[in-house]
Amino acid sequence: MHRPRALAIRGAMGACTATALLLGACGESQSPAIDAARIENPSPGEWLSYGRTYDEQRYTPLARITDQNVAELGLAWSFDLGAPRGAEATPLVADGVLYISEPWSVVQALNAKTGEPIWRFDPQVPREKAYDSCCDVVNRGVALWGDSVFVGALNGRLIALDARNGKVRWTQETFDPATPRLTTSQQPSPDFSRGTCGSYFHSSLPFLASSA
Repeated sequence: MHRPRALAIRGAMGACTATALLLGACGESQSPAIDAARIENPSPGEWLSYGRTYDEQRYTPLARITDQNVAELGLAWSFDLGAPRGAEATPLVADGVLYISEPWSVVQALNAKTGEPIWRFDPQVPREKAYDSCCDVVNRGVALWGDSVFVGALNGRLIALDARNGKVRWTQETFDPATPRLTTSQQPSPDFSRGTCGSYFHSSLPFLASSA
């Protein structure tokens, strides 16, 4: 359930400071499709990949929040995840939209300024797959490339979604569904210019070849 809060951010911080989930994402202007060049040099208010850039330093150049004004921050909005299970995803932010995955590999797109839901995708992972997973039914995030959102579902499917509406573009089994105790949960890291798309498995680290 979405529960917007009315708490305002005080002082000169304005309505476009970091929330509990991100370090600022003010711009909603149309940007080029997400590719290697954009991931390597994202705009300051974006977080386009797992560690923000390929070197995964997890560093943001945003400078409006400092040790001098951090006490002025307040809650801009919050969003309740759909299941009371483990949540381990890094939210991604692109073009004013925040993308996050939930337990059971559910993917949500939210307005980064307001927290309002834009779309929700549920891959309908069979609940018995929880028995095969080592670490609850967590999902560690999505990946962005072009105008698609990629998620590795708990039951081994790699799924491409339309970033605009969350509709499935394609889905691919990445291992034998009958194989016990082999699940995907890590955030895929697409780099189609290099011809690979990595997806962490609990038991191994395969790479999927791009058709590009």
